[in-house]
Amino acid sequence: MITTEVLRIAVGLLGLAGAVAIVIYDWRAFRIPDFLSLPAVPIGLALSGSLLGGASSSVADPWHAAAAIGAAAALYLLRAWYDYARGIEAIGLGDVKLAAVAGAWVGPALLPHVFLVASLSALAYAAVVHAWQRDVLQRRIPFGVFLAPSIWGVWFAAEVYGRT
Repeated sequence: MITTEVLRIAVGLLGLAGAVAIVIYDWRAFRIPDFLSLPAVPIGLALSGSLLGGASSSVADPWHAAAAIGAAAALYLLRAWYDYARGIEAIGLGDVKLAAVAGAWVGPALLPHVFLVASLSALAYAAVVHAWQRDVLQRRIPFGVFLAPSIWGVWFAAEVYGRT
């Protein structure tokens, strides 16, 4: 018989494989395909609910669903504002969808941690690149490369050290 712990481990490994695939794809093509990001939203919601041993007594934690919608909406609004203000698409729709994945997997309590880790990682990358090549401000940085592993890492840390 498969226990919920074994099932959560299997789903977590699937999430890790998805994060690695997103990193590779986004690094090479500056795109995050829907087939990698969109299925992760219901999987994350299922992890939050009672079906897969989550903390919620419902099938999916409504706070995780709200975090998924809120994160995607916030990143979409930031994308639209920057495009309007500067005339440059700085945040792709793949990153917006990945924000929904973050909300679904970690919920509202840990969502700021995901964006903090992803942002600091991207800034560290930019600093290292700038040390060798001075044109880093003219380069595009694929944010999914930093966001996808941050989602999985924060989720995994919550699994290991206790759920919120």
